[in-house]
Amino acid sequence: KLLVEAIRLNETEGLKVLLPLYAKVEKNRDDSLIDWGNAIIAMNEGRTAEAVTLYRKLISNLPDNRMLRFQTALALYRNNEMIAAKEQLQKLRSGNVSEADRKTLDEFITAIDRRDSWSFSGSLSYIHDNNINNVAPKGTRMQLSNGRYLESNRDQEKANGISYSIDVDKKWSLTDNFYSSLHGSVSGAYYFNKKSYNDVTTRIAAGGGFRNARIDVEVTPFVQKRFYGRGSNGDDKLHAYSSSAGLHVDSSYWIDPKWRLQTGLEFGYDDHVKIYDYLDGKRISLNNTLMFSPSQKQYWFTGLDLSHKGARSASDAYDRFGLRLGWGQEWGKGISTRLMGSYGKRFAKGEDFFGIDRKDNEYNANLAVWHRGVHFFGITPRLVFSYSKIDSNNKFYSYDSSKVYMDFTKTF
Repeated sequence: KLLVEAIRLNETEGLKVLLPLYAKVEKNRDDSLIDWGNAIIAMNEGRTAEAVTLYRKLISNLPDNRMLRFQTALALYRNNEMIAAKEQLQKLRSGNVSEADRKTLDEFITAIDRRDSWSFSGSLSYIHDNNINNVAPKGTRMQLSNGRYLESNRDQEKANGISYSIDVDKKWSLTDNFYSSLHGSVSGAYYFNKKSYNDVTTRIAAGGGFRNARIDVEVTPFVQKRFYGRGSNGDDKLHAYSSSAGLHVDSSYWIDPKWRLQTGLEFGYDDHVKIYDYLDGKRISLNNTLMFSPSQKQYWFTGLDLSHKGARSASDAYDRFGLRLGWGQEWGKGISTRLMGSYGKRFAKGEDFFGIDRKDNEYNANLAVWHRGVHFFGITPRLVFSYSKIDSNNKFYSYDSSKVYMDFTKTF
């Protein structure tokens, strides 16, 4: 009776004490109680796949136990086996249940249907960039190998505008934790006073993956198209810039309830229009992020990024590695912040026009501040301060840039 009561009340600690004692009973022992208790313990300790295995065994032997079927559906849901979870809930709903229970079951079924529904998200930010053309300060001097000096005579241009993004995603649950997926996005920047720096990128990806309570791995081939205003050589109109195709792999793994590892791997080839075809080449990137959440109000993350960009022009090809560190915090009186800093090192694969084999040190800092109580239409505006600096052994490529903008993001 004590064991049955512990199962009914979902008491993990009590089950850990009672199960070993009950396992020693030889006469009239019900092994399904042992499996049921172990399934509850596995669920409460985050061993969801193990719990699902035990619940599947139990429900096959005890198909009329409604409490057991509901726990089986819940375990399948947490293990991202959506079709199987929905099937168990529908079987429960078709039985002799109260109106209140039927309403609860409908809510679970609706939640599952929403997991596979279309999702849309978008962001809009006002930006002020004090060095849109990314040039060294006017008057920067560099000595050449022949002893002569060159001096930069270009002004750093200021620009005001908006950056934006729209994302559309859809996943279809298949059997045994597998799913198919479709993703589309449009992102870019529009400058009111510097239209030649306008930039738009569109991307479509389709593929599939595997997910359960701890891991989600997705593989998606993609195609991408970019349009650009050609910068200082532009005519205030957008022009085709490049077409890309490749393969993207994403994974997310919960090491335990506080630690998560996210990895993104991408292979692609960039094919540019004729005037930029010296940039044609393959592109490979690997991004790793480790996140730690000690509490609901705080999280930390660190990342390692590796990339290679090939190009016909050796001076435009490079290898790069980067390190990131960030901290998010909810403070009192509704204030939240997110601070991130990063360092990168870029190595060019050949000498540039000045005969220099470029090596760039890249520094970035970003601070976002918002108030959790300030929102409208489901949007919480964030004030973002961003600073970047390039320190290159070619002084003409050394510069810094700062941006201040408001970010508005909506998911629906």
